Amino acid sequence: MTFLNGILAFGALAFCIPLVIHLLNRSKFQTVDWGAMHLLESVIRVNHRRFQIQQLLLLLVRCAIPVLLALCLAIPVLTHWQALPKDTPSSVALVVDDSYSMDAVDDGLQPTLMASAIADSKQIVAALPRGSEVKVLATGGRPQALQSQATVDLRRVEEDLQQLLAAAGANDVPEALKAATIAVADMKHARREVVLLSDFQRDDWQSVDPQLLERFRQQWQALPTAPAITLIPMGRRDTADLQNVSIESLRSDRPTVGVGQEVRLRATVRNHGDQARPALPLRLKVNNETVAATTASLDAGATTQLLLTHRFEQAGSQVIEVELESDDALASDNHQFATIEVLQTIDVVLVDGKPSNQALQGETGFLSVALSPFAFGRQPLADLVKTRTIRRQDLNESVLAEARVLVLANVSRLDDRQVDALEKFVRAGNSLLIFAGDQISIDWYHEKLGPQGADLLPMVLGERLGQPQTSDGNDGRQDADKHLVAQFFEHPSMQLFNETSAGSLADADVFAWHPLLPIEDADDSDSEDDNANSGADTLPERPAGGATVVARLETGDTLIAERSCGDGVVLLVGTSANLRWTNLPMQPLFVPLVQEWISWMATRGLPPRNVAVGQTAVVHWSEDTDRTWQWILPDGRRSDVVAEVQDQRQTFQFPSLRLPGIYALVGASPDADRSDQTVYVAATANPDESNLLRLSDDEIADIADALGATVADSGAAYLELDNTRRFGREIWRPLLLALLAMMILEVVLQQYFAGVRR
Repeated sequence: MTFLNGILAFGALAFCIPLVIHLLNRSKFQTVDWGAMHLLESVIRVNHRRFQIQQLLLLLVRCAIPVLLALCLAIPVLTHWQALPKDTPSSVALVVDDSYSMDAVDDGLQPTLMASAIADSKQIVAALPRGSEVKVLATGGRPQALQSQATVDLRRVEEDLQQLLAAAGANDVPEALKAATIAVADMKHARREVVLLSDFQRDDWQSVDPQLLERFRQQWQALPTAPAITLIPMGRRDTADLQNVSIESLRSDRPTVGVGQEVRLRATVRNHGDQARPALPLRLKVNNETVAATTASLDAGATTQLLLTHRFEQAGSQVIEVELESDDALASDNHQFATIEVLQTIDVVLVDGKPSNQALQGETGFLSVALSPFAFGRQPLADLVKTRTIRRQDLNESVLAEARVLVLANVSRLDDRQVDALEKFVRAGNSLLIFAGDQISIDWYHEKLGPQGADLLPMVLGERLGQPQTSDGNDGRQDADKHLVAQFFEHPSMQLFNETSAGSLADADVFAWHPLLPIEDADDSDSEDDNANSGADTLPERPAGGATVVARLETGDTLIAERSCGDGVVLLVGTSANLRWTNLPMQPLFVPLVQEWISWMATRGLPPRNVAVGQTAVVHWSEDTDRTWQWILPDGRRSDVVAEVQDQRQTFQFPSLRLPGIYALVGASPDADRSDQTVYVAATANPDESNLLRLSDDEIADIADALGATVADSGAAYLELDNTRRFGREIWRPLLLALLAMMILEVVLQQYFAGVRR
């Protein structure tokens, strides 16, 4: 026997109160001898014995009353009692694995594992006694309760179970067991159970530490009433013969693209089976319309990548889907989604630090042509980038408000008001591109844009190396020209040049440059040059990983680096944007190079639109603020959302995405003349869910031993087990009846004994 409120059982010590009163009352009379006393001695002896028996009975009844009251309040529970009524209400936590591997079909004519799990769960719920409470936990991805709290409405539970879909991410076993522990601890009946239905996929369970399972067992046993744990494996254990082909990933070579620009998509396809799968049809869909098709051929256990291309003719958030036609055991992984942002234009402001009236002689001439080639060539085609060139003194907040990317080309310095506006501009999610040149002041950039100032620079500018080009095109030191290292570029803004068809950056000559130095290196150099600048005046060290090296010269000097600042990004180039310090602007690759930089920077400050299941979807919206927004989930459900507003920018979030697929954020306008706006976010699940290997019976038995659980093959087998399992029963109700009986008995006895004495 155990107690749900064990501390109250100590109230039974109150039986001492009537006992003490009884003992004290025994000493409250005085013996007085008188002459005729001997005539009554025989009568007194008989009556005294009877009086003692009466007082003892009253004492026992009065002592039993506080004891029974304390036991009722402590709620005692009988355990290990075989013969209990079958209608004892239960508290049941149903833990159902709804990861998308549960959508598998073991044999062609059988239902999916999810359908079998739902049927078994409904069978268990239907057999529960009246008054039982149930809470259903779906554990694919991140565990989610289908009811806010345990409910006795079993019909509603069955309806909730019917809505479950095997579409969530990988089963997080530790989080699922934790959620089950919390759920069963909050339930009210003494008869408590946790029933876990899963396919016991090997990738989900094999990595779970057995010591962690043992700790869960200890937690359950430490509860006032330990729950009974039952594991129900779904599907057969030997799945080596199951055939499955999956699309593991779909990736774009860039997060954004302009209208009319070509985007390259790579689909990774894997054959998990032991049979070759030749010529599987694969289709590329954009906004649910097929735009391209190809075939995939895979050997047993092989993986391949397919390259697809597409040109978008419409701006906005676009949905890309790759769909594979394959008759296999798991249909859920035969398609993959991604989203891409198609831009109409990118507004770029160019600040010329050394303007010139002659064509291409200023600092921004080549940049203007490279970013808007159709406009300068008077072509009817539209440019993705729209540029505006200004002088340094014209830079202000109103100019920045219309820009997405700001370029400082050989700008010597800015005033404090401009620096403040620039810092706000970048940290709000916009981008800054800085080119060096002969006008810049290294000290000013270090002081005002370095760590002690606005803290925008990814690295600091070292002293100039090399010799700039003279006006006649001869620097007198041709042997001193340096080149960029022709390496494999990992930075997304440079990956285009990993293909030889795009040209080689090593073909460009760099005549003069400022080597980019890590912040701490520059600080060490400063402290060596000036010992007075130490202690509190020393610049703070840049955190590890704060800056990313984009490209180096063959000398080993860093020439290009970038760093995130707030929600924005800063790209620093240690050479100029004209021909005085490099002939890069004359190279054919200069146009795609700067366009790649600008395209990448234009969306670098935006939250990703392609995320993993379990992450949070975040969308920024800076346009009209009078729309009503809703999230539309992959399963069609809708959820209203309220934006967080900061600096006239709305931020929408959907935390902890559970289902893989497309989440659509739809903004409805109150004005009938304005159309709805939709932003898409794609959530992708762990591709390991496509591996259908499951734990063996022996491995499941080991898990059951660690958890202190019992294994049942099906819902029917669970019901048979339930009929023979030992449960506990609360006995406070009969104790309460006994308490009332004792109170009545005490009154009756007291009245009866008093009448007899009269």
